[in-house]
Amino acid sequence: MQEDIFDIVDEFDNVIGQRPRTEVHAEGLKHRAVHILVFNDENEIFMQKRSMNKDTWPGA
Repeated sequence: MQEDIFDIVDEFDNVIGQRPRTEVHAEGLKHRAVHILVFNDENEIFMQKRSMNKDTWPGA
């Protein structure tokens, strides 16, 4: 399987390069991410278990 390529960004969110996922996480490089929070009518949050294949926090 091909590894994801992430955009590396500076403190102003300008793309300054691209690196594979494992390098980005291993070196703590800044990259973009998206988080979506889903609530129901009772204001409960939907939580999804992370894949066991993730390189950071698998199964969390």
